[in-house]
Amino acid sequence: MLPEANPAVAAIRGKSSTPTGSEESVKELLTACLMIVTLAGCESLYEDDGIPRLRTQADVDAYNATVSSESEKLVCEREFLLGSNLRQFVCMTIAQRERLVEQAREDAELLSR
Repeated sequence: MLPEANPAVAAIRGKSSTPTGSEESVKELLTACLMIVTLAGCESLYEDDGIPRLRTQADVDAYNATVSSESEKLVCEREFLLGSNLRQFVCMTIAQRERLVEQAREDAELLSR
């Protein structure tokens, strides 16, 4: 049974307003369950678009073994993402990296005029 919310009412009824040991363990169990559900919900925030996440270099090597075109092979690095102090495994194809380098070169050229 849960304790009275108002200690004065609990005193009048002759009940203690301090929780018992079993009530404390129930609270701890509910808190643990809430944390587990919250953490599981956070994992679903990351969209994968039906593509499995590559988390290790071994995963990248296995993927690259299935790709025939050199420009479609993945290159992955651990990078600090903007607004975060944690490193994340970021993968791009060789073609994507070449496009980024070319775009950066064009932007720098445009700014230097």
